[in-house]
Amino acid sequence: MNAHMHGDRLRRGGRKKTGCRFLRSVKGMTLIELIVGLAISSVVSLMAAQFFSIVVRLHRSSTELSVLQKEAQTISVQLTRAIMNAEEVYFHDNGRECVLILGREDGDGREVRFTGEIFYYSRNDRRLYADTGFDGQYSRRTLFNSLHVQSEIRRIQNDDYLVSNKVEDLRFSLSEDLKRMVGIGNHTYRIGDRIGITAEISMQYHDSRSYACTVKAVPRAPGGEITWRDES
Repeated sequence: MNAHMHGDRLRRGGRKKTGCRFLRSVKGMTLIELIVGLAISSVVSLMAAQFFSIVVRLHRSSTELSVLQKEAQTISVQLTRAIMNAEEVYFHDNGRECVLILGREDGDGREVRFTGEIFYYSRNDRRLYADTGFDGQYSRRTLFNSLHVQSEIRRIQNDDYLVSNKVEDLRFSLSEDLKRMVGIGNHTYRIGDRIGITAEISMQYHDSRSYACTVKAVPRAPGGEITWRDES
C-alpha cells in the first residue's frame, strides 16, 4: 500500500512538472510573438509614414511649381505687351533694384501726357511691383528725372501694385549694342528698327522649387527715345 501511494505521488508529481514546463513554453511563445508583432507593426508604421511624407512633399512641390509658372506667365504677358506698345523707354538698374518705364508721350508743348506702364523690382526683398495704368501730366523730360522716378517707385511700393514676391532675379538687356545706336542725350538713344528688349525672369518659392523664363519683344513704334542705364 505504501508503495502504491508512493507511486501515485510520483505520478502526480511528474504530471505537475510536465504541466509547469508546458505553461512556461506557452508563456514564452506568447511573449516572443508579441515582440515580433510590435516590431513588424513599427516597421509597417514607419514605412507608411515615410510614404505619406513623400506623397505630401511631391504634392506640395507640384503645387509650388504651378504657382511659379502662373506668376511667371503673368509677368511675361505684362512685359511683352508693355514693350511692344512702347514709344518711350526708360530703364535703370543699379544692382540692388531696377525700374523699367514704357509708354508714349502726347503733346508738343512744355506739358506732356505720358501713358504706359512702370515696373519696379527690388533684389533685397525679391518683390516685383507694376502699375499698368500709368497716366499723368508732366513737364517734358521731367518724368525720367531721377528724383521723379524715385517718387513713382515709392508710390507703387505697396500690396495694391505687387505682382509677385517670388522673383529671385530679374535682368533686362538690349538686343542692340548701345555703341551702335544714335545717341541724343545722357544715356538716351533713338529707338532703331531692330531694337529689342529681353527680360530674364527667375522665380523661386520658399528656397525650394525654381523656375526661369525669358521674354523678348520689340517695340512696334521705332523712332522714339530710350534711356538705358545698366550699372548692375
